[in-house]
Amino acid sequence: MQYGDLFSFIVLLATLSLIFIFPGALLMGMTFPVAAKIYTVSRGRTGSGVGVSYFADTIGAIGGSLAAGFFLIPRLGTLHSLMLVALANLAIGVVAFSCVGRSASKTRFSVVRFAALGVGLALVEFAAGRSISPGTFSGIFVPPGARLVYINEDIGGTVTIEDYGDHRTISINGVNVAGTDLKFQTTQKLQAHLALLLHPHPEKVLQIGFGSGGTAWAITRHPVKQINCVEITEAIIKANDQLPESNHGVLNDPRVRVYIDDVRSYLVKADEKYDVILSDSIHPRLAGNGGLYCTDYFRLCRQHLNPDGIFSAWLPYYGLSLEDFRVATRSLKAVFPHVYLFHSPWGGPSGP
Repeated sequence: MQYGDLFSFIVLLATLSLIFIFPGALLMGMTFPVAAKIYTVSRGRTGSGVGVSYFADTIGAIGGSLAAGFFLIPRLGTLHSLMLVALANLAIGVVAFSCVGRSASKTRFSVVRFAALGVGLALVEFAAGRSISPGTFSGIFVPPGARLVYINEDIGGTVTIEDYGDHRTISINGVNVAGTDLKFQTTQKLQAHLALLLHPHPEKVLQIGFGSGGTAWAITRHPVKQINCVEITEAIIKANDQLPESNHGVLNDPRVRVYIDDVRSYLVKADEKYDVILSDSIHPRLAGNGGLYCTDYFRLCRQHLNPDGIFSAWLPYYGLSLEDFRVATRSLKAVFPHVYLFHSPWGGPSGP
């Protein structure tokens, strides 16, 4: 990106934020001093009044973030959660305004004012529900030339499936992690077949990152006895029936067990050892994934390998500098002295 383009982009974002975010942020920032003023006047104690107001504000901020991440968004989605919170704030404003009098001594609840404002709130809710499309937020995850066919929001992220006509991709927060095209299929199958063919007698396999299920299905083509899959985003597992051409219903295989957990947490808690560990994480340049390409993580995986075990890791060469690629491979070689590097000819700059 050229300097001029970058500057224009920053100015555009700043302008949009100033127009759409600043007014709401300003008004929300004003609520605390107003609420603290009202409470201290009613209690007649400035110090304790401000302290109690600040305590309530802190508890509300913590409770609100927990409720949004663990309850509202997983159950209602981003759009309906925002609408619910907005309506709740408007309802509080309606009640508060219904109690406003000409002076503090004359403050009392007005039924007429409350009814009028309530009718107005209902009309706003009706208009918003009719005018805001359900795809308002999900549309940001759809690349050009693709059609959104599936979306599921949970604690781990927003999982979408995009249809390009001849293939589909599954993405987390807009980042594709697997798919049904030849590039993805080649990578997913090689991830499993190479390691399992090199091992003389693989029986227990740990696969890290379920994705579209293509790698897990490739594992089942070998005479293994147990396949443990660790996936951090539960919505990925729920979407597996949308990509049958990739996973072939692999979750119905009795040898397959799925664990919803962060892989480092899983490995720290688990006592099992495996003949083969397949680490198929997202691109290391994305937040939270760089830790799956460091020596600490590789050592943790090695601790769960049997003496003749094999560890396989997917490492992209696109989107990384040469030095970054060398750092990742040096980290792997520092833990596993005998390393093979395989390159898929179908890999390209746009995907694995």
